[in-house]
Amino acid sequence: MAPRARPSLQSPPETTRRRGTDLVTATSHHPLNDAVLDAPVRNLLGTRPGAARSSRHLMALQRSAGNRAVVGLLAGRAKEDQRIQRYEEVKDKDGDNWRMSESRKSALWVKQEEGGQTLFATPDLVKQANGKLAKAGQNGSFIRLAVEESGPVAGLLPELSGDAQTVVPKLVTVGPDPGNKKLAVINQGKRADDDGKKNKEFALWADCGRSSRVVMGTDAQGASPHAEYRVGGKAVATAPSTKPSNFTRAYSDAMPKFVKDKKNKKFLKEGVHYKKGMLWDSYITPTDDKDAKRLYWELGEDGRTAFDVAVGINYGANPEIGGAYTIATGSDFPGFSSGPRTWNFHWAGVVMKDGPNNVTLENYAVSYGTDPDPVKNQELQQKAYDEVNRSWVFQMYGLEYKSQTFQGQHVASGTHGNRGTTLAVKV
Repeated sequence: MAPRARPSLQSPPETTRRRGTDLVTATSHHPLNDAVLDAPVRNLLGTRPGAARSSRHLMALQRSAGNRAVVGLLAGRAKEDQRIQRYEEVKDKDGDNWRMSESRKSALWVKQEEGGQTLFATPDLVKQANGKLAKAGQNGSFIRLAVEESGPVAGLLPELSGDAQTVVPKLVTVGPDPGNKKLAVINQGKRADDDGKKNKEFALWADCGRSSRVVMGTDAQGASPHAEYRVGGKAVATAPSTKPSNFTRAYSDAMPKFVKDKKNKKFLKEGVHYKKGMLWDSYITPTDDKDAKRLYWELGEDGRTAFDVAVGINYGANPEIGGAYTIATGSDFPGFSSGPRTWNFHWAGVVMKDGPNNVTLENYAVSYGTDPDPVKNQELQQKAYDEVNRSWVFQMYGLEYKSQTFQGQHVASGTHGNRGTTLAVKV
């Protein structure tokens, strides 16, 4: 048996933190490349009357919209202050990294690449979140958000709303799966977690799929999640599954209507999307899901973005509170390449929204190694699946810019190779 190793919240993840249950290969994360990904998904700019024209705001505007937008703003060409529809990455007075929403109602300390446990939010956001969590799934989420009286230290984040307070997750119930007894008693402080810590602080399954189902209000004996997307403007729900790869039929479902829409004509290629030597409306129908992914990739970057937004996947995925993101590694896409470490999937439950930003509650699986003996190897896998710890994180994802979306960040991390499909799921 390989010795068990765990990363701490203070350090980047090592090979023992896993996004799915199967490790394909093993590497470290690499940082996002905003120069490549930082493009608007929907609107470049929004407006907010009376917004403060802080130096930080102007610098963010310059980074996102260019010098012309800043010059126009300073010259008074617009009566209203232009506001970037995205969270800002800021540093506090101690030099720590935060993601702060443009509403200034929420901020997350990004203590490690995956996120962090220190979240500040205003009471109205928490109230809205708990209302949605109570209605999630068939009987409500197993999670609620609690507000502690403490807020940020004075002067730590001067632009954050004055009524923002510390937010922590709480386990309020569990489902019928007998394994949930372990999760419940650890959260009650009656038993130590698998790191040996015994207290009443929130603990969660390490396995990403299992932890996301806690947010969705289900478990191994409850309903499985299904993905939702749009085909020709109409909502479509897949069959329930715990395997994200089963949801990627979205491409073959949506491609025929997408290519027939005249506004998408500019993205189509002769001999690929329509027959060579024929009119553009002599459509080529994908033969299967893999072929549909080939047609998707041939749309080009702008065409793929248009498809994502129209269908509500990838850069266009936007789960409900009490739902979740899931990403399936795209090994069957054209041009796929895996890095030294490529995971097969990841899940992340959504617990709060603040404008065009989603806050997730996530965890990452651990590994106890492998064993050539099939029986012992299964025992190691089960032990990892049953792991409960306090290494969970909140993370904030944007909806307007590719580099801030769940899809953008998880593909850029390298842990899904260079291709992946993100979908919104729920029970």
